[in-house]
Amino acid sequence: MKNTTWGLAALGAIVLAAGCSVGHPQTDVSPAPATPSAQNTVLPPAPQTAQEASFVASEAQPPLAWHAVDCAALPIPAQTQGTLTCRKTDQAFCALFEKNGSVFYCQTLDGTLSHQSNIWGSSLTVKKYDQTGRLLQERYYAYGRLARAANFDYANNIVSRFWWEEDQIRLDQQDTHGKTLNKFYFRTGKPYVQYPDGNDMGERNGTWQEKNGQIFIDGAFLCTLPQRTPAPDSCAVFAGACTAAQTELL
Repeated sequence: MKNTTWGLAALGAIVLAAGCSVGHPQTDVSPAPATPSAQNTVLPPAPQTAQEASFVASEAQPPLAWHAVDCAALPIPAQTQGTLTCRKTDQAFCALFEKNGSVFYCQTLDGTLSHQSNIWGSSLTVKKYDQTGRLLQERYYAYGRLARAANFDYANNIVSRFWWEEDQIRLDQQDTHGKTLNKFYFRTGKPYVQYPDGNDMGERNGTWQEKNGQIFIDGAFLCTLPQRTPAPDSCAVFAGACTAAQTELL
């Protein structure tokens, strides 16, 4: 199946989504800088849609040949929502809920991509890893919309975690060992709140705005937000797995 849509080169081409700088913002910049300074390096947003699209089957390329396997032989997370049925190809495996054939957990065999959902399909967690098994990116979707995100920047020793809440965006920055570097709260129409080192007694405030997916505080560029693209379709990403399972249920 060398000509399937799952090119192994695409699996290795994991691209980090943009993170945020640590500490104080850089000098005032407007509009957003095309090339941030070396001290405040921010990678461009990851082409998540293009990467996911590389897995999607087209009419000209048939889905992979899936075959049934014993779920006990696969590294599947524990769950209590029903009996699972499992399938595998030479590039990935999937565990699906026997009740409705929907995806519970799918993973590429090289370990660079995984999808995990619930029996109702109302949540989806997508994780991307490098070839050594280090987590690069995590996305959590609730009812098809991005609700939480995490980017792991090992070169700059920064982990950026984002939450989109009812009336605010929250950003926590840690180093890769878990030490808190910054906490930010951004509420529409309100000053931003910053806790350097996570210290609630050291609160800082100021003006902020979001422009073209980037956050500026006190007129200076702070970070680029992860793209809030719709949740990917696991049955399309792991092409043919759901169709094969549904056929077996008939």
